[in-house]
Amino acid sequence: MSKVAALCGPAVLAELESICAAVLKELRLSPWEYHWPGKPDSLRIEVSRRIRVLGAEDNLAPNQVKRAVVRSFKRSHEQET
Repeated sequence: MSKVAALCGPAVLAELESICAAVLKELRLSPWEYHWPGKPDSLRIEVSRRIRVLGAEDNLAPNQVKRAVVRSFKRSHEQET
């Protein structure tokens, strides 16, 4: 988020951090359903990246960005084996 902080105002940054926290919480509630980098710092960086990409591409509302980012970590059947 530090890169984003330099580019946006405090309100936008607070919203992005809120989305990031919500995504991380959702992923950690059901770890068997999702696939992500093993290190906590790597996970936070990847979540932040996906929030920026998905939020910018589709001009989604914050709750839609959160759902899209969470879905992007969904474990597929191929990853389970």
